[in-house]
Amino acid sequence: MSKPNNTLKRTSAFSKSLRLLPAKFNRKMLQVIEILTHDPSAKGLQMEKLKAPKDHVYSVRLSYKVRLIFRRLSGGTIELLYVGCHDSAYRPY
Repeated sequence: MSKPNNTLKRTSAFSKSLRLLPAKFNRKMLQVIEILTHDPSAKGLQMEKLKAPKDHVYSVRLSYKVRLIFRRLSGGTIELLYVGCHDSAYRPY
């Protein structure tokens, strides 16, 4: 039996940061999101847990300079928080 898919939830901050993301990163971001929804423990994600005041916040590398920040919520929901430049990505978390 296959694992159930995780559900995605976008924050307004994620939607805003996505509009500013250079188009060349869109394909990679979609690939990473696809992996997150099917197998968030996949080794190829280069995921790191952030030492944030909020629990369950993670970063995934899209490139040397671009990160996707998300939070794992109960019930298999992944909340997309931010996508963009490495330095800006970590400031609020």
